[in-house]
Amino acid sequence: MATAYKAGIYKFSKFIISYSIDKIDFLEIYGSAREKAITPLNIKKAWKTAGLEPLDPEVVLKQLPARPSVDWPTTLPSTVTYTGLTGEAVHVPVTPANVAQVEELFKQILKEEPQLDPETVLKLKKLSKCASKAIANASIQRTTNVDLITAELMKKKRSNRQRDKNYMYG
Repeated sequence: MATAYKAGIYKFSKFIISYSIDKIDFLEIYGSAREKAITPLNIKKAWKTAGLEPLDPEVVLKQLPARPSVDWPTTLPSTVTYTGLTGEAVHVPVTPANVAQVEELFKQILKEEPQLDPETVLKLKKLSKCASKAIANASIQRTTNVDLITAELMKKKRSNRQRDKNYMYG
């Protein structure tokens, strides 16, 4: 469709240096391009290429964007040992960096402290969920910030292109 439309524009503006398309010209060019491009053969080819006829899930799945891979370690060193002035060793759990590590720490606490009363276990579970949500929200916020920065840079780049564009040659 795009190729046929471009050909129609070229045909209309072949001898004109700076061509401005109006509504009537647009409708004529679009109608002509549509008749040339949207044919039963092209429709069948498009459905086959998209993996829809015959249905081929592999073709459809290959067209999806790749999932971002996150290489977070799922297991963490459970503790860091500090030695006090008296020589007494204190084992301090490492602060988890992701949701899997929070869950692992929670399981480790339950395993190492089986005598905890149910109320304390429930409170620990709530803390675990809260920490997991905070980590997930921070990750989403980071991704959103990157997307916003990228969009802003693209907007500036487009703005600079428009400002530098020379309209005298079409």
